[in-house]
Amino acid sequence: MGDWLLLVTLFYNFKTIQMNNTPMYLIQKEDLQSTIRDVVASEFKLLEERLLKSSNVLTREQAADLIGVTANTISRWVKEGILVNRGIGRKVLVTEHDLTVAKNGIRSKYTSKFKWA
Repeated sequence: MGDWLLLVTLFYNFKTIQMNNTPMYLIQKEDLQSTIRDVVASEFKLLEERLLKSSNVLTREQAADLIGVTANTISRWVKEGILVNRGIGRKVLVTEHDLTVAKNGIRSKYTSKFKWA
């Protein structure tokens, strides 16, 4: 909890009062909400950057280009459970391994329907 209070002190003004020799920090609700929102957004951004640095994680567009389908097809496969979304929130990220498994499964099921690069 000390880290959070320290973080809040860096960005916002707040009041310190003493109660039974224990410092109490009074922070406005809006300031605390804004700080938490900023910290969470920053952590998600860092996590997304780490995932993208990994060579086997692809964006929706990269995955589509790799196997010769549209980005909407990748999204549909995620929605249908054919691919697992490794992204955060609405960001679609898939691994090359998952893409290969899905591609081979779809190819064997619809060999005459799809042409793969």
